[in-house]
Amino acid sequence: MLTLDIKAPANANSFSFNVYFFSADYSAYVCTNFNDFFVALLDSAYSTDNPDFENPFDKNLAVDENGNPVGANLVMSGLFTVCKLPDGEITDNNKYCEGDEPLAGTGYESHGATGWLTVKGNIVPGEEFKLRLAIWDSADHILDSLVLLDNWKWHKENIKPGTSK
Repeated sequence: MLTLDIKAPANANSFSFNVYFFSADYSAYVCTNFNDFFVALLDSAYSTDNPDFENPFDKNLAVDENGNPVGANLVMSGLFTVCKLPDGEITDNNKYCEGDEPLAGTGYESHGATGWLTVKGNIVPGEEFKLRLAIWDSADHILDSLVLLDNWKWHKENIKPGTSK
């Protein structure tokens, strides 16, 4: 886990950053207990009565619109798209695959990834907040996952928190 203590600019109401999640658990272990995850836990004083702008109650911003955490199970929501195109039967595990060319040279060839996703959260302007980023192996120690982080941005407006394309 990486813990970041961050002071927000006085004019920032939200932030975003990009994640690219790779998993060797794809495709054999989708929707099993052998699934790796990434979380982005936000500790902020931000609060609102507007449900569209509420940060998640459990603090994890790295979830899709259905509350699924970033991991190979995002296959079901269409956010896990860097995978081999089906050459036979289309299943729930491969119906969103857009091709596995971006995996060349990564060590995750014949596995899968999300492609770049955007994680968003709301904060109080000028506050000091904590962001904890963690990735872990669930129920096994033989297959690994990796997350790349990039493109931190501050935003003047509040935004819908969570993870999306």
